[in-house]
Amino acid sequence: MQMTMQEVLQATGGVGEIDSGEQVFTRVQTDSRMVEKGDLFFCIAGDRFDGHNFAAEAVARGAGAVVAHRPLECSSGTPVVLVRDTLIALGRIARAWREKCRATVIGVTGSAGKTTAKELLAAVLGGVGETGKNFRNWNNQLGLPLSMLAMSGQERFWVLELGISVPGDMEDLGMILAPDLAVILNIGPCHLQGLGSVSGVAREKSIILEHLAPHGRGIVSRDYPALVAEAQAGGADVRFFSSSTNPEAPVSVRYLGPEGDSGMFQIRCNARQARMNLPLNGEHMAENLAAVVSVVRELGLDFDVVPEGLHGFCPAPQRFVVRRKGTWKIVDDTYNANPLSMHHAVLQAAELAGKRDLIFVLGDMLELGDVTVAEHERLGRLVASTRFRDVYYFGEQETAFRRGLGDAGEKCHALSGPRSFSGMLGELPGKGGVILFKGSRGCGMERFLKVFSERIK
Repeated sequence: MQMTMQEVLQATGGVGEIDSGEQVFTRVQTDSRMVEKGDLFFCIAGDRFDGHNFAAEAVARGAGAVVAHRPLECSSGTPVVLVRDTLIALGRIARAWREKCRATVIGVTGSAGKTTAKELLAAVLGGVGETGKNFRNWNNQLGLPLSMLAMSGQERFWVLELGISVPGDMEDLGMILAPDLAVILNIGPCHLQGLGSVSGVAREKSIILEHLAPHGRGIVSRDYPALVAEAQAGGADVRFFSSSTNPEAPVSVRYLGPEGDSGMFQIRCNARQARMNLPLNGEHMAENLAAVVSVVRELGLDFDVVPEGLHGFCPAPQRFVVRRKGTWKIVDDTYNANPLSMHHAVLQAAELAGKRDLIFVLGDMLELGDVTVAEHERLGRLVASTRFRDVYYFGEQETAFRRGLGDAGEKCHALSGPRSFSGMLGELPGKGGVILFKGSRGCGMERFLKVFSERIK
């Protein structure tokens, strides 16, 4: 970021007794502990903390100016910019910075896999030119603008994921980002407590297409009829991809199966076809890869940048990261869970296990509203369809999950917390196998993974 005080005032609509002079800001902070001399400090009011209460600390650390939505007493003559809402103002200044830069901006959204798709895209495009991305999943009304403002302005590409949970979220994020290319990976029963239904998810995700930059294009999966209908309803320029052999999609990718620690994919892009052995596994990776190939196609880049960029690719932390310890393959997919991502993870873990022992350590899927019980029963049926040895379950939906397991319910062990899991580890077979840890963020499934890793040699 590099913006003058005058540009900040213009972007935010802020007011104050400010002698802007030649002051230029290169960093924005919302955490007073991170402020350095000359930073622009935004007072964000959150659920737990109100940044206005830390403005004095920011000033003491050398903040060049403070943006607030209530009057402040700041010593040392530090300018205070008053706005109606600091979170909205943060989004507006990010949008102004986006318009000032020349990067091609790519937005990625979907019910599952958007962080992985973002990382794949950034890896591929990073081999073509300097590429910026949001850190992990800084993808909401706070994280997205902070990620954008952290860009130097010298990048050729920005790849940014967008996450929503209630109606109106995508409207906010779309106005901030205005992408040149908007990728919608998929839809599923995610955040239904706020979005109501899968159709509601499709409707809200597709709002990003209303905020495309001039001459911008949507890149959308053709494998979800409700999503296709919503994407086409708004009149945006939309290109489709598929993770099957759908002939109506100019790009399709099919997963052919594992080859060692890699996976083999059949890729069709227009009339060209190729097989690629890539460091990716699972059928759902075909969806991510199809989106990547579609972006490469729309940017007019050579097809070969895909395998070149993905050589040695490593997934983001807590996103189906596989590591070996002793005789075990430990799968860390603890960051979050919804029915779509859980479906992908269970089947991928089963494929990874093959004929070896397969163990699941699962937690509740949260924010599902009226379909909570039904989706946990469905998860139980999915797990029962695999060759699993045992499943350890943590959360309030254990009864519904066990009901879905049916006759396999006797292999389900209820967990009250990490300590109870520790007490059961003596029952695990010494010959090892594959063990998957996954659940919603509120379940903290990484705690169970930590217990397992400490006990297993």
